[in-house]
Amino acid sequence: MLNVLLIASLVFAIGSVGYVFLFPMQSEPFSELYLLTENESGHLVAEDYPRQIEQGESRELVVGIRNRERARTEYTVVVQMQEVRTVRNHTVVQNATKVRRFQTTLAPRERWHRPHTISPTTEGQLQLQYLLYKGAPRQPLNRSTAYREVHLQMNVTER
Repeated sequence: MLNVLLIASLVFAIGSVGYVFLFPMQSEPFSELYLLTENESGHLVAEDYPRQIEQGESRELVVGIRNRERARTEYTVVVQMQEVRTVRNHTVVQNATKVRRFQTTLAPRERWHRPHTISPTTEGQLQLQYLLYKGAPRQPLNRSTAYREVHLQMNVTER
């Protein structure tokens, strides 16, 4: 009886492993949104973001999207420069200004990069926010209506 149980367990285990290899679970579809900079050797990296910048100084950033939706997808990226202040460890937006808008359509697994220059004209604590929408943006333009969001906080000083 013990041998029969052992053989049945072994057959079940082999069958389970075979099933997993033949019919792998597919992950939930999603899209990636990310922000990159160019390092000294010209490679795009997710580091060395401008945290301190002078008013009117220009810095280049690259916004990127990767489509993992398993279908051709239209995207819109809205870039906002937000005046913010910190209240009890929470960032509060005082004022938001749309500075850029990008649109693209990506096939499954396709990536898209768009270099662009930022040049803050307001001094103080600012947040550069990137809002990703599938298709057209929804109002109001903020993180609660966006599909994905990334942001970069910086301190802008007077020249």
